[in-house]
Amino acid sequence: MAEAGWPLRTETFYSQGRSSGAARRRRRIPRGEAGIQRTSNVLLARTLGMIPVGTMGHEHVQRYGADEPAFRAMRERRPGRSSYLLDTYDTIRSGIPAALELIREDPGRGDSIRFDSGDKEKQYRPAVELAKSLGIRPVMILEDG
Repeated sequence: MAEAGWPLRTETFYSQGRSSGAARRRRRIPRGEAGIQRTSNVLLARTLGMIPVGTMGHEHVQRYGADEPAFRAMRERRPGRSSYLLDTYDTIRSGIPAALELIREDPGRGDSIRFDSGDKEKQYRPAVELAKSLGIRPVMILEDG
């Protein structure tokens, strides 16, 4: 994905995914080298001195029936940055355009888009192209799940 040729501000979330167990939770992570600063795992954040953060779930988007109203509702209810989950309905046709349009409306918020499932490269490239065409540089979160 580096050949997309666009320098991005990135934040990396570490998630245990479906694995569990004390050995996995206590795993040392070279955060500085890997760029990992935040995690949605509260215990891991506490143990490793990271910043615990959260994002929206699929059920939030389903509650609104479409990406754009769900993303807008989240942004209006959060005092800080929002992270938009792209893959509830159609990542490329709905999730990415809705999220990037909201980010374009207020680029100073530092909102992010979250690639949660599917072919990350297939999703990332259209997101980069659309963001470029809108003149924005969102934070992009790539998850390995």
